[in-house]
Amino acid sequence: MEHHGVARGRLHRPGLREKRWLRGRPGGPRDGKLHPDDEWDRADIGDPGRSPGRQYRVTYTATVNDGTGPFEYEFRARVAPAGSFVLAQPYTSTNNWTWNTTGSPAGSYEVQVNVRRAGQAVTETSATIPYVLTVGGTAPTSVTLAAAPADNTATGGSVTYTATVNDGTGPFEYEFRARVAPAGSFVLAQPYTPTNNWAWNTTGSPAGDYEVQVNIRRAGQPATETSATIPYVLTP
Repeated sequence: MEHHGVARGRLHRPGLREKRWLRGRPGGPRDGKLHPDDEWDRADIGDPGRSPGRQYRVTYTATVNDGTGPFEYEFRARVAPAGSFVLAQPYTSTNNWTWNTTGSPAGSYEVQVNVRRAGQAVTETSATIPYVLTVGGTAPTSVTLAAAPADNTATGGSVTYTATVNDGTGPFEYEFRARVAPAGSFVLAQPYTPTNNWAWNTTGSPAGDYEVQVNIRRAGQPATETSATIPYVLTP
């Protein structure tokens, strides 16, 4: 079984569902290759032109070029180039597998199909192709962080911090950290989620100077892309 490199495709709209068809070498896109079809189902990870907040799915289909069937197909995937292949779909008579990329970080991946005749105990041929997940749109560069109630409140109450992204293409994820100012280390208060606010219960926190930081990234991006920090004073 040969493998098919991903060629440039064109986007069209068949009815209510969109698909990117990937053109192959002469002989057509189904001439005995493992190939991915990019399919918009209900979501994606925010590439340009795709609706924010939707999942993006990639369907891999294997075609055996020779031998006598029926065949069985096993699909595995890994982070390229050095990750270990992880079982995605065990041996069945189904020659395709759909990868829901929701939650998968942007980066390089490889997908492998293993093939054997039905009833055979071991793999008899295989193919592996690369695939790249990207985070599209524009990275955020500016965020505003506001506290309610405002600065200088008595310890023991609750302070809600809300972040507003001023530019870039969403959806975004937000991480909140806090520290004793000015020299304390920032401590994680709320990990990356789609929630743009965090409530600090100040009960037990000594009066004094603090700083709260919000870090922002596009959904699916592995690293922080912009941040903001504001001071806060707790009074006795």
